[in-house]
Amino acid sequence: TKGALGTLHVWVRSAAGLRNRDWVGKSDPFCRISLLKTEEHSVGGGQPATLYEGETPVIQGSLFPRWEHHFAIPLDPSSASCLSLHYSLHDYDDETTSDFLGECWHPVT
Repeated sequence: TKGALGTLHVWVRSAAGLRNRDWVGKSDPFCRISLLKTEEHSVGGGQPATLYEGETPVIQGSLFPRWEHHFAIPLDPSSASCLSLHYSLHDYDDETTSDFLGECWHPVT
């Protein structure tokens, strides 16, 4: 990408011991990642800006999913500070919204 600072490579490998959120069978998990930028001097925890979002494939019927999924995220020099990755796990459902399973954040340094 023209003007890119570089590329952030993120691998979402696997999860273990997930809660079963399905009535029949096991959960169908996927992981959503978001690259977030917060203001350096934000007061009161303002809303972070979402710079990138991506999802792994859905793994059918597993509480121990293994994705081995790679994301290559171009970084813009103007947004290269105060970054964090947000990971959220969901159980995919065909007819309803996906069920939330858990989340975590990781600073990008």
